[in-house]
Amino acid sequence: MIVRLAAVALDLIRVHGAPKFFVRILPWMIRRRYILYSGSFDTPLPDFRADIPLKIGPARPADLALIARIRPGFFNLDRVRERFDQGHVCFLAWAGDRPVHARWAFGGSVFLPYLSKRLVLGARDIFYDETYTVPSFRHRGVDYQTLRVLLAWFKEKGYARHHCLLTSWDISLHRRASAFCMKRTGEVGGWSVLGFKGLTCRGLIRDEGRGLMSIVPPED
Repeated sequence: MIVRLAAVALDLIRVHGAPKFFVRILPWMIRRRYILYSGSFDTPLPDFRADIPLKIGPARPADLALIARIRPGFFNLDRVRERFDQGHVCFLAWAGDRPVHARWAFGGSVFLPYLSKRLVLGARDIFYDETYTVPSFRHRGVDYQTLRVLLAWFKEKGYARHHCLLTSWDISLHRRASAFCMKRTGEVGGWSVLGFKGLTCRGLIRDEGRGLMSIVPPED
């Protein structure tokens, strides 16, 4: 756990700089807020393209070890296998023979360790999380193009809505969600020292008790 947290902290400092990490991100780790963004597959998807050639598609069983190695200290091979066995999909973006981006998506339900809750979705909803781009390939449109391909793939399978939870401090991620015509539809927050305390939910995301959360249809 300590190694994982140190790896994440160093990566955040590398990407966002030490001032932002200590002024905005570190306080967030005590008073955490996640913003729920939701989008409809009826909305045309923007045609975002990376500035390098990419091969993008769902990972195969033979790729699981690669997913675990793409972000050392963060992706755990046992956890990767567990998600894969549950039917979750990990989209990989390849630059040549190197995987440079990973993004998980799922329908049904999944345990979210950062909230200590199992999130349950509607029958035609998907949720995506645990996104990572290799540092040397960031700011090149890799994540935009991968998300576009992922959403098109799920749309062909008949899904109706897509969701993600974004940290409140990372405004750049909020802009990306807006670029995909997603709207802010809810919020999860609470104090955390050794875990969440006094978790609160607003909007379309609800705490159902018994360790469960759900995203409800907007008409509810």
